[in-house]
Amino acid sequence: MRILLATDGSEGAIDAARWVGEHFTEQDQITVVLVSRPTAETAVSVIGYGITEETWEEVEKANRRVALAQLDQTIKILEDAGLRAESVHLEGLPVDELVRYARTHEVDLIVMGNRGRSLLAGLVLGSVSLGVLTHAPCPVLVVPPRHHPPE
Repeated sequence: MRILLATDGSEGAIDAARWVGEHFTEQDQITVVLVSRPTAETAVSVIGYGITEETWEEVEKANRRVALAQLDQTIKILEDAGLRAESVHLEGLPVDELVRYARTHEVDLIVMGNRGRSLLAGLVLGSVSLGVLTHAPCPVLVVPPRHHPPE
């Protein structure tokens, strides 16, 4: 089975990684995908406010380091459960990139965490899990939060 495990480093994403570790085997092909929001358009908008290109490049480097650390953390959880996984770091809008990756790589199941927001908060703030559920080419499993209260 080809599984896409979406992560963003949140507690919900960590819960999802632990769930995958408990429910799949080394025969499953697991890909951990982290999507960072586009930085180029943000850079254009903030440079006009006194932030230099050099400063922005440092911010981008720091963001890349954080993303790689989040991917490494998720891979470690899976390795501790006896699973192998590859990691992919994409840039773009999370719903679009996760759905596109699932389509182009013929993913059988998308697993993602839930931040535990109320329905109203999810509607107001937007919901990556809802967007993926709506547009995914395969089943989507949203793992509920385990040990942390809703935001």
